[in-house]
Amino acid sequence: MQLPGGQRIDYEIDPLGRRIGKRKDGQAQYRLLFLDKLHPLAEFDQQGNIRSLFVYADRSNAPTLMLQGGKTWRLIADHLGSIRLVIDAETGQIGQRIDYDAWGRVTHDSQPGFQPFGFAGDLYGPDTGLTRFWARDYDAETGRWTAKDPILFDGGDSNLYGYVLQDPVNFVDPEGLLTIYADGQIRVSAYPGEPAGGSEHARRGEGKNHHIHIYDNLNMSIFDTFK
Repeated sequence: MQLPGGQRIDYEIDPLGRRIGKRKDGQAQYRLLFLDKLHPLAEFDQQGNIRSLFVYADRSNAPTLMLQGGKTWRLIADHLGSIRLVIDAETGQIGQRIDYDAWGRVTHDSQPGFQPFGFAGDLYGPDTGLTRFWARDYDAETGRWTAKDPILFDGGDSNLYGYVLQDPVNFVDPEGLLTIYADGQIRVSAYPGEPAGGSEHARRGEGKNHHIHIYDNLNMSIFDTFK
């Protein structure tokens, strides 16, 4: 991607669709080692040294803790999974604060690039403004995906570039394939044909945590109402 200032940003995408690295004007900026399809385990700097390690606990996409610079940082997220604060777990010092508009456009970032997660807990590129949701990139400036849904209309939206049925406050799409509720009622649908692959997660009932999964070998619809 050519930026207005003349710089060129290239993201490295592996055969599984994961954003594993970034280059600026041909120079490597970082690389990521993944635990599985969706979860980065470690971030490496330009020299190949470990910069950050990530620990997952109470969220399905973004990590709960980051080990960096000899410190343990707590990543605080909202109901969508968007990272809002990064706090020193020992002192309470704020290392980073990020604010977003309803569509995920960053309106304030106190330390861009401090950690790689952003809107809805997925991988954010401060240079381009694009967020990687495994299957494709999301552009918060336009509120649209940069590519059509790989599973086409089986994703449940007649607009193949539309983001979460035009309701980014209540819905998420962790894999860039299927829209699910972020809160309240949960409805997850899959359709006849080739499975979408992987799994979808939804949680956060009223005072409860719920997860719904769709696995590779199942085509099914699940409905769960929180009372």
